[in-house]
Amino acid sequence: MQATTRAVLGGATTVVGVVGVLVAALTACQQTAGAAVPRSSATGTTTAATTPATIAASSCGVVRLDQGERVPEPAWACLDAALDAGRAASLVVTQPTTEGDPIVLTYRVGGDVQGMEVVTDDRADEFAPPDSRGLHRELCTGTVRVAEPRDCRPA
Repeated sequence: MQATTRAVLGGATTVVGVVGVLVAALTACQQTAGAAVPRSSATGTTTAATTPATIAASSCGVVRLDQGERVPEPAWACLDAALDAGRAASLVVTQPTTEGDPIVLTYRVGGDVQGMEVVTDDRADEFAPPDSRGLHRELCTGTVRVAEPRDCRPA
């Protein structure tokens, strides 16, 4: 799992609606934790947040990477700002395996998370052994900068 996380962090970005995601990431960082925050979907549309968990967390974006691309710095900066302020925020990154299957990583900081939480969804990885596919959760309690997770352990 940690190898997967590091591969993504060193990876790249094909952003779903580059301008929209960057604007959403920067806007989300300025939102207060108690306000309802619009959520971006993979199609780039915006819908109102309706659950208590999404109302309390700001979105730092939804990013879709192609081979060799990296997460945009503004998305990491948004999570870093939330981490520093103790605000809840999340970032969703989809990256392809070598074969092109999507791996979805959700990064969360603040709220009930100490440090950073990384949830990897590799259920669509057709080349992974079926018994190892699933949702994998790590807590990175020593993280100071989200692009450089520290002290990550399965949770």
